Amino acid sequence: MRSRRPHAARAAALVLACALAGCSENGEPNGESTWSPTSTPEQPSTSPAGSEEPPSLPAAATKATKAGARAFITHYWDVLNYAQRSGDVSMLRALSASPCSVCNAFRRDLREHYRIGGRIIGGEHSIQVAEVTELTTPSSSAYAYRFRLLVSHDSQTVIMSDGTRDERKAGSTKFTAYVHWVKATRWRLDAMEVE
Repeated sequence: MRSRRPHAARAAALVLACALAGCSENGEPNGESTWSPTSTPEQPSTSPAGSEEPPSLPAAATKATKAGARAFITHYWDVLNYAQRSGDVSMLRALSASPCSVCNAFRRDLREHYRIGGRIIGGEHSIQVAEVTELTTPSSSAYAYRFRLLVSHDSQTVIMSDGTRDERKAGSTKFTAYVHWVKATRWRLDAMEVE
């Protein structure tokens, strides 16, 4: 049996590169998408960097419902936006499962970029939910949702530790995300993949 780990690692690298660089599906910078989601964007909140507080989990995201799962996945991107602005990735770990390679890559790469003195300006993410599918086991012992998302981001400036700037265009990437209701108490992002 072949391991999915190398594929997952490549996908995580691609996701982070495209999410931060503004790539289209073919890896080229592009602000346009031919994919049409079926709902309106859910905007994670934004506030000036520096004095901002980390985003709070919305009350809706504490419920074991479809609306709760949707509020949770929006909150995840809210927290990712905060981490991108501040370099504080501590909240991201609590929101995702340890085997989520894309989640780990986001966290690792942001932490390292800020650790060596880099910064990121702009690049705020917003999500459009194209499809939500409930996932259950025959015994109902697991409760989860699969989301097809179009994640768009604004243009951004990535400032390297030596002060050089990398200007990146706005763009979007399609993701499939799986959120799971765990321990009958909370949602967790178990996996995320580039479509």
